[in-house]
Amino acid sequence: MKPTTWNKLEKSFDDFSNLKSEPASAEQIKVVEDSLGVESNADYKEFILKYGGAIVGAFPIYGLHRVEPMDVNLWSVLGVTNRYRKEGWPNMSDRYVISSDHSDNPFVISNDGEIIVYNHDYDETVIVSETFEEFLISCLKDCE
Repeated sequence: MKPTTWNKLEKSFDDFSNLKSEPASAEQIKVVEDSLGVESNADYKEFILKYGGAIVGAFPIYGLHRVEPMDVNLWSVLGVTNRYRKEGWPNMSDRYVISSDHSDNPFVISNDGEIIVYNHDYDETVIVSETFEEFLISCLKDCE
């Protein structure tokens, strides 16, 4: 990701330090990747290595460590992805859930790095960002 994006994230966390968790290790990420049968997107992996999980703007970024304000059952990329897969949400077998909106619509990363939301009210899939970095920037803009 670009240094400007990291700087924006750091400024956000300077103001609200309880919205980020502790860094994850490469070994922890590998265990989750193997469990989900996916390879993490490079920018997402870098984010999780640095923050472990976070809340950016109004959106949780699911990771490997819980952020205190997150729901005790909705914080782990592994747990949340497995929940949506178990419930039979479409197109989940080769993707993983990195966030969700307040209507419980999952944001997933596709194999080519796009962030996609499945809107269950309209039974439609929408590309919301071309990259994880763009998704984070949009989350930060929502709180400006």
